[in-house]
Amino acid sequence: MATTVIEIERKYDVDEHVPLPDLIGLPDATRVDPQTPFTLSATYYDTEDLDLIRAGITLRRRTGGEDAGWHLKLPVGGDRHELQVPLDGVSEEPPPELTGILRGVVRDRPLIRVGAVDTRRTSTLLRAADGRLLAEVSDDRVTARRLGADRREPEDWREWEVEFDVERDGLADELERRLLAAGAQPSARRAKLARILTAPAPVDAAGVAPKPKHATAGEVLAPYLATQVAELARLDPLVRADVPDAVHRMRVAGRRVRAVLGTYRGLFDRARTAPLRVEVKWLVDELGRPRDLEVLRDRLDLLLNGEDSRIGADIVAEHEAAHRAAVEAMTSPRYFSLVDSLHDLVERPPWSPRAGRPARKQLRAALLQDIRRLQRAVTEAARTSEDHDRALRLHDVRKAAKRIRYSVEAVVPVFGAGAERFAADLADLQDILGDHHDAVVAHREVRRIAERRPELPVASALSELDAATAAGERAYDRMVRRLSKPKSLRWLR
Repeated sequence: MATTVIEIERKYDVDEHVPLPDLIGLPDATRVDPQTPFTLSATYYDTEDLDLIRAGITLRRRTGGEDAGWHLKLPVGGDRHELQVPLDGVSEEPPPELTGILRGVVRDRPLIRVGAVDTRRTSTLLRAADGRLLAEVSDDRVTARRLGADRREPEDWREWEVEFDVERDGLADELERRLLAAGAQPSARRAKLARILTAPAPVDAAGVAPKPKHATAGEVLAPYLATQVAELARLDPLVRADVPDAVHRMRVAGRRVRAVLGTYRGLFDRARTAPLRVEVKWLVDELGRPRDLEVLRDRLDLLLNGEDSRIGADIVAEHEAAHRAAVEAMTSPRYFSLVDSLHDLVERPPWSPRAGRPARKQLRAALLQDIRRLQRAVTEAARTSEDHDRALRLHDVRKAAKRIRYSVEAVVPVFGAGAERFAADLADLQDILGDHHDAVVAHREVRRIAERRPELPVASALSELDAATAAGERAYDRMVRRLSKPKSLRWLR
């Protein structure tokens, strides 16, 4: 079974004879424990075309040290999400727990050995007064070589690596100041393997966007679509690994693609994009159940404050089952067909003749239609007072606001700061209605739990949810008044 580690590290290039600086007196670190030097040996795996390196991912089999085993590192912002699987004897076949996570990146292409790295490591542990490990500073002397058909002479170098248990700005900044003063330089490479293996950069299908004044509608939308499709590809392995918030972000990227293809549908060959919108919606819906349960689990944890661990366990089990179902959908031929269609959309956009016309007029007309749809949804919600129907109508408002927000974000280069402020207001409206919806769902779930477990004290939780719902209604009314002012759409004139 794989275990998960969040890797927070900084790497520095350093000359062979530069001494490691004094590490005494760093913020929070009251103990400095030098360790006995040891050797690490790692073999790295990738496809023949280096698809993993291209995606910022590394997969290795390592011996030596305290964490010998298979390591899969996935980029998450400035850090890396690392999954570890113990070694299975002498087997050199990557374990299925890890290769399954990579399915969307490598498809059916075989993983082969592409590099080997031997490291002679001398570590120093920085600890707090109570003995807690705060950071590990490693002085590494590295020998790396390519494997396979492109075999070359080994390369040798030295680097310093600092790994933290959690983000510690004070300690990290002062430690970096000392390392740089000693003669180190921040490394441009996040992984040792990148020093000997460099994958070709992916082709930028969107190209360089022209200046907004002279852009066509298609030239404005192409970079935004390319960015969202790239985001879907980047998040694929993170969703499979169940990295926190990855499902949510993948759904958002999918919705952004659908919003552009929907709002600006007249700029595309709809015979090609209408089926694609259906397929993207399928993916977003498949990811919806694990996301909803993730939100519900976190909310119930706060509300019930650990009153009964079995309740939390039930939600966790439901979430795990929903996540497995989503990953199964993402391993289907339908999903891979969708991925191929999205890449084709970016590489060969199916523009209609209108996409070649000046951007502002074409985009403005499309946005006005969606804004009127939002205004109608707001009017319908105002006419409804019954709680259940009111919640449904507000959910319709939220969906309409999302679509316009994403569509406006795509054209900010044309319409400027006013459009950016309008999109930000829509994001606030979306958040308000999202919290309102979550409170309604949680209220229903707590009542269901109370019916099943009448001995559980939930009155305070229900009261808190009622207050959150009422506060959401008030915030919604304020935001609607703000968005209804004529100046909010002045940028669209």
